[in-house]
Amino acid sequence: GVMYLRFEGDTVPASTPTPLTTPNRASISELCESYPRVPKPPQCGPVNGLFVRPTVPPTPKSAAPTPEVREQLTNLRAGRNIGRDAELGRIAFVRGDDIWVKELAGGEERRLTDDQRNTAPRWSADGKWIAFQKRPDNGFGLSGWVVSAEGGSQAKVADEAFSLSWSPVNSVLAYTGGGFINTLNAETGERRALARAGHFAWSPDGLNIAFGWSEDAGGDGSMCAVGFRVYGTVCQVRQGLSVVNAEGSGARRDVYEVTHQSTAGPIPYLHGWSRDGRYLSFWQEPIDSSSISADGAPLFVIPVDGGEPRELGRTLLDREGIITWSPNGSQIAFVDGGGRDIWIRKHLVISDLTGAGTAFRNDDGTAELNPAWSPQGDVVAFSRGEGRAPEDTNRDPEPAATRGIWLGDSAGRVQQLTSDATYSDNWPTWSSGGSYILFVRVMAGDFQGYGIRSGANIELWLMSAE
Repeated sequence: GVMYLRFEGDTVPASTPTPLTTPNRASISELCESYPRVPKPPQCGPVNGLFVRPTVPPTPKSAAPTPEVREQLTNLRAGRNIGRDAELGRIAFVRGDDIWVKELAGGEERRLTDDQRNTAPRWSADGKWIAFQKRPDNGFGLSGWVVSAEGGSQAKVADEAFSLSWSPVNSVLAYTGGGFINTLNAETGERRALARAGHFAWSPDGLNIAFGWSEDAGGDGSMCAVGFRVYGTVCQVRQGLSVVNAEGSGARRDVYEVTHQSTAGPIPYLHGWSRDGRYLSFWQEPIDSSSISADGAPLFVIPVDGGEPRELGRTLLDREGIITWSPNGSQIAFVDGGGRDIWIRKHLVISDLTGAGTAFRNDDGTAELNPAWSPQGDVVAFSRGEGRAPEDTNRDPEPAATRGIWLGDSAGRVQQLTSDATYSDNWPTWSSGGSYILFVRVMAGDFQGYGIRSGANIELWLMSAE
């Protein structure tokens, strides 16, 4: 769950959320019915509004100490506690399958859910709301929910909601469900269905959404239009990347398009936008195969306003832990190397948009992961650990157990920030001003095979980056 930890974008003074005003009785009804085990909010009944915070929030279940997440908020360099700093804001994290928030450093923890079925918290741009996903008691799938960052009642977004993503500039939440990209305005309750698509990404200014699509190119198979292959049937499929206005107005604007047989590729798979809004990054898979895709695909960039794609390297198809754009959009850092084992042939590359740049390939057998640009764009934080040849993957200690946090720049210079062999350090995340790095720390002995043993302690640590 800690891989979903997020810094709040900006520190927002604590305030009491105001009720939403757009009538939506069905949504508030769903909200009230979702609380069978705790006192219902006093607003349950004939109340308007998508999301209404109770006058007196329900008392959550007592939070017994759990070993899953333990925070150590310490300056690792100076060996002193970090005091309150407006730059740090708050974090949202998962503990015991519930959503928690905490003010950094040393602030109060607040538990927002209490049914142990929750994951993937996401902050709204203004810091007022947290979107998250909830697993059903029985069965499969994930529903989408929104809750005030101050606590209170939860509002269901949809029974089926994937890829929850807030606009970078306001309180509009986008998600996929029912084969469409949908949006929900948390302030007004307004909903829109924008396009039939799967993967999507907000533009940095919040005005547009890029997405990948698939449709029949003139054959007779409707199944081809949604990207499926029917045994014994071969049809022409047209797939591509497009941009649509986030308000739902205007036609889609196609950026890239390919036509191929349903049994082959290439198949474009969207990653995201450059931070200046001028480029899209995407992978191009050779064939529609989950097994083959697990070993990675070529990474491309293409101008949003038109042009030819440029191949930069080969990476795993992971939208969060492999690729990061520089703040000014002129460079992209990514983990180069195919193969699904993250400690074999995985090296950090900092590249410009022509493919020229610095590759952190070393003779000492290291492997890199989790790149994150600093807000100033001068360095990339990443995790580095022991790398292995394929024939050596079963040797102890597990390669993932040897990682530490490092900094690197486009000139190829590196600096190690953490080096305690007792731990494996991963997933560096910068504070908004670039003075601090939050990261995930696991006891080295808790790695087992390809994962972490049951009952292991997963900790969040904070350190100065200056």
